[in-house]
Amino acid sequence: MPKLITFSTGNSIEFLYDAIGTKLRKTTKVGATVQYVQDYLPNGIEYRQTGTGVKRVESVYHAEGRYYNTNVDAADAIVWRKEYNFRDYLGNTRLAFTDRNANGIVDITGTASTSDVLQENHYYSFGLAFEGPWLQNDAGVRDNAYMYNSKELHSDFGLGMYAYGARYYDPVIGRFTGVDPIADEFPFVTTFNYAENEPIANIDLHGLQKVGVNSLAQVVGIPSSDRGIIKPASANMRASSPIKAGIKDGSFIVLDLMGVNTLDNAIATWFDPNATLGEKVAAVGDLAQGMLSNTKRGSNKKAVEKYEIGDYDDLQRRSASGDGLDLHHVPQKKPAGQVVDGYDKKDGPAIALPQKVHKTIPTKKGGYEGTARDQLAKDSKDLRKAGVPNDKVQGIIDYNKKKYPDSYEKEVN
Repeated sequence: MPKLITFSTGNSIEFLYDAIGTKLRKTTKVGATVQYVQDYLPNGIEYRQTGTGVKRVESVYHAEGRYYNTNVDAADAIVWRKEYNFRDYLGNTRLAFTDRNANGIVDITGTASTSDVLQENHYYSFGLAFEGPWLQNDAGVRDNAYMYNSKELHSDFGLGMYAYGARYYDPVIGRFTGVDPIADEFPFVTTFNYAENEPIANIDLHGLQKVGVNSLAQVVGIPSSDRGIIKPASANMRASSPIKAGIKDGSFIVLDLMGVNTLDNAIATWFDPNATLGEKVAAVGDLAQGMLSNTKRGSNKKAVEKYEIGDYDDLQRRSASGDGLDLHHVPQKKPAGQVVDGYDKKDGPAIALPQKVHKTIPTKKGGYEGTARDQLAKDSKDLRKAGVPNDKVQGIIDYNKKKYPDSYEKEVN
């Protein structure tokens, strides 16, 4: 993340972070004069100091929106306004509204000073905002800046970039402005890509890698009734402390898969004096079902891993739906069936490839007049070109030679 952004006009934006990358402060300057200072607290509270004025609470963010101090730039007493957000399935803030007269109705008057709709946002697929006659906030009141994917938009001096934690993102070009810190995990896409170029199906939580919206719903879509101490990172933590959030989310996934989270919820629900009898019974039922599932999983062999090599039928039996892996015959089954003695595609040598990698490999169809060695060499070359590690490519070569020694024996002239 940048510490200093300078503009040709002489203006600048400075950022301050703690030791693990959590954003603590933003300072904007017009020339050498401080325009404003924004302080970020990890609990979702933001303070603002305009010019040489007094630092005051600006906003308190929560899961449904924010409390906003409409007098943040004035010396008057704090005046809170409750604002609520409508977000779509990607976490994009679409609408912000309030209830000015507390009548329980969202009044749309078409005038910024009287309408209950404060902010209306529409986006292109990669996050660039649509320009249009949308409903706007009051004059002098700042919009909620957490918009696309609920990430903070830094629009100072026309910057127009989103802070994702590990990197900044430019919605104009649909690319991050820096190299992915874990780019070696994804050799099949550019290191600046956003969500593997599929912004309708995926998002990026921390500027590191895509997360499918279905996977996100399963992993971090915890209902408000969730009890216990084992929980994923909150929205505020993901916004203010992406590294901490990544660790917390990762720990939650592991504990949830182990069934520890279900046990934690069951215990907390059972001893919660506010929990109903139905909730307690449901929690115990979830625990029993989880234990049964874990028992069934324990009786099976180890799940298929990325780049694992083996017989196709064995890999297929152990593969799981949604694991993001495709099983690829090496050599490809069509030519192999024509030139490899005793070959059967059902138990032919195969490797588990990430789906994105598998899509880049050309498929061989029709008749084949070459040798088994030639086809294995071509398939090995395609694997290397797709970014498969060399040791894995050599592994599938050795596996074939061991399984079908006669077909891969060198010809002696």
